[in-house]
Amino acid sequence: MVYSPHSPILIITQCSKRKRVREYFPKGPRRRVLDYLDEEYKRRLVLARESQLGIIINNPVGTALSVYDGWLYRVLNRELIRQAFLLEAIDFTIISAGYGFVNGFELIGIYDIEMNATVKKFWVNAGLLEIIGNYTENIGAKVVLGFFAYKTKYREIFEEVSWPSNIRKILLYTSTCTSISTTLMSIGEAISIVIDRILRGENIPETIDTSRCVVETI
Repeated sequence: MVYSPHSPILIITQCSKRKRVREYFPKGPRRRVLDYLDEEYKRRLVLARESQLGIIINNPVGTALSVYDGWLYRVLNRELIRQAFLLEAIDFTIISAGYGFVNGFELIGIYDIEMNATVKKFWVNAGLLEIIGNYTENIGAKVVLGFFAYKTKYREIFEEVSWPSNIRKILLYTSTCTSISTTLMSIGEAISIVIDRILRGENIPETIDTSRCVVETI
């Protein structure tokens, strides 16, 4: 799989419960999901975010890639993500319990909402499955890579998205780790490994051996 600057590979992963006030990218880049949605989907996402977050939405503290600080994010090579994003090789997005769907370089605030069955239902009813599909189509992505712990509502949302018909979707997950921390760190490692391969013009393998456990593709 060789990337094209005019057809970025869309990477989607999950947010984290742990967050921190900080900014890894004070000079940018910046990208908002809202700026790449058709008007109806933009309206629905704004309303849903306001319902979930209240005044938090007006108090951003950093980009999503900086604020999220869970196990997955602690092992991410953020600088590699930034470089690949600037080269238009990838776009990096996150399914979020608070924001629904957010770009890694989008400013967010600190919130305390977890992606359980109730929150998933809220976002599905708000149109999240169609919003993600609309964003994918509008950025011109032809390949979508989803990185998730398997037994999560985030993975369920990814698999239920209304994808454009010409999209090649690949799910990368691990079901072999013995703890949630090693599972999430393995996913974070796999993201960095795959982005490095994309930049080198190399194929994405069916299995990725991280330092903790194997990440598989579907």
